[in-house]
Amino acid sequence: MSKVSAGNLLSGKNDPVLWFKHRNSKMVANPIIARRREAVRLARLAAVDKDVRSWGPEWVPPTVVTGEHMAVPFPFSKRYVVAPLVIVSGETYMGMGVYYAPLDWFSAGLIMSKKAMQEQRASGGKMASGNIRYSTSVLYGMPAPANDSPALRERIAAKAKECVEARPGPAATCMKATNMPDGLAKLHRQLDALVDAWWG
Repeated sequence: MSKVSAGNLLSGKNDPVLWFKHRNSKMVANPIIARRREAVRLARLAAVDKDVRSWGPEWVPPTVVTGEHMAVPFPFSKRYVVAPLVIVSGETYMGMGVYYAPLDWFSAGLIMSKKAMQEQRASGGKMASGNIRYSTSVLYGMPAPANDSPALRERIAAKAKECVEARPGPAATCMKATNMPDGLAKLHRQLDALVDAWWG
């Protein structure tokens, strides 16, 4: 299992997580694992948050997901052209600073559109640095579409998938205004046109 946080979601790096779903006494007694469990226990006991102190070493986070999910970090750099949505799969521990939901390519297309990003910049929160504090409520609060149809939804979904699959590397290396390749930028403009037609 891997852990996905806001930072490594963008960099494409995953942190390994020890997950004892089917543990046995031999696994728990392993010196390396025993030291790690003790470090977790001590870190939780020393936490400022009283809820964290009550967890103990056996606590299991509720944010373990399986299958394909779409995820957006919050916050993220103001230099991103659109929301840097990333697809994760397998068994994943979603860390702090990540919004996630089961993968739906149509919704992914809306999230990655320039129109949605404009709403985030106008109505969403911002850090002191100007970076985007992504808010799901901004997208949900946008007006109803004027030209909704199954066919247009399918086209948006297909184009969103094409945009993600065309990335030459992690989001951090190809989705900012300073490093988005021309081919990927063209696909995103095509996605924007479809989303604009859907919203009307």
